[in-house]
Amino acid sequence: MAACVEDTPGSVAPTATATATGSSSSTSSSSSTSSSSRAMDSGADAPLACTDPGQICDGACVFVATDSKNCGACGRDCGGGTCALGVCQPAAVLTTNLTDSTYMAAGADGVYFIEGKRLASCPLTGCKTAPVDIVSRNLQTMGNQIVVSPGRVTWGGKQDQINDRPEIHSCATPGACASVTVVHGGGMSTVPELTTHGTDIYTWAAMGRNLRRTTCDAQGCGTPDAMLTATNVPRSNTLTVDDTGVYYINNAGDLNRCGLTGPCTPTLLSSGYTGTYLLGLYAHKGILYFPDGSDGSGRASISTCVGTTCTSTAFFKGTIKTLGNMKQFAVDDSGVYWLDVDGSLKTCPLSGCGAAVPTFYKNDKIDHFRLYKEFVYFVTKDAGTAKIYRVRKP
Repeated sequence: MAACVEDTPGSVAPTATATATGSSSSTSSSSSTSSSSRAMDSGADAPLACTDPGQICDGACVFVATDSKNCGACGRDCGGGTCALGVCQPAAVLTTNLTDSTYMAAGADGVYFIEGKRLASCPLTGCKTAPVDIVSRNLQTMGNQIVVSPGRVTWGGKQDQINDRPEIHSCATPGACASVTVVHGGGMSTVPELTTHGTDIYTWAAMGRNLRRTTCDAQGCGTPDAMLTATNVPRSNTLTVDDTGVYYINNAGDLNRCGLTGPCTPTLLSSGYTGTYLLGLYAHKGILYFPDGSDGSGRASISTCVGTTCTSTAFFKGTIKTLGNMKQFAVDDSGVYWLDVDGSLKTCPLSGCGAAVPTFYKNDKIDHFRLYKEFVYFVTKDAGTAKIYRVRKP
């Protein structure tokens, strides 16, 4: 496989609202330092003279408008991307030889992606050479069901034969996979839900209607813990786990909680979530976040739940976008993130935000994104090809 090409999918506009519709007119540099600012006053102990618009960062005078190691502020590293007027631009992770069947996840050991029947990886900073092939057999991918946990990569797929049932597969990371572990197999018509919490992998099989927890580490996977068999299965994108429990919304619109281990007798937290715009349910430190249209307003809203109290007005409500324009939704320690169908990536702090939410990056080719530490990793798809990038969080 050819090595990746270090291109970018456009430019973030050098304004408070960044876009990717054209090249920036400003000059970007990986290390922009004013030559005149290096001048020192006479005397060994004289302070560094830093000419405006320079700024002293770690003992050097730099232009935070263009310095990719200090972009917009001292120590703000763009991670391989350039800097335009204080806004980090995307950096390429892998931009060659990928088809539009690519789905991606990111974790401590790198960026992992499924492409057709192939599972491969790149370093978080990008592939300077060809990606590492993890598995190149028995992969009929099932949508975007790929997750990374400590020492493991896990995905939903099936055997090569077209009539085989889907399974949940897992491999130890990093490096090539010596042995594929079947985490959840048999009796599944689809693989609707797959999530992780620490070294535990939680799976829901729609046909068998059972929730399982399997503990996996670099050495292998234990015996699955059969947690729950239910008549009302979780809705798509609504299985989530944190330290406080396992949460899901079933097809009847009930928001339920289980303990982290089985067996589970679900606790009903709230009900009435039958709207068509449930795009994800995320548990984060005991608080649930999810976009929904249950109040019938037709306006974009993000609900929060603490314990058994849920409200769609406490976090965010605005008239800018309808929920139908929200494509993907995710939460981590740094905030709430979502992708609109026009390619706008937006974020709010966990404490909430107002109606006017700025776009921190825009590219109408973005198919999906993943959060990992300081970066948003995303896949663009266009004309049958795919590319993987990362951009620094705002």
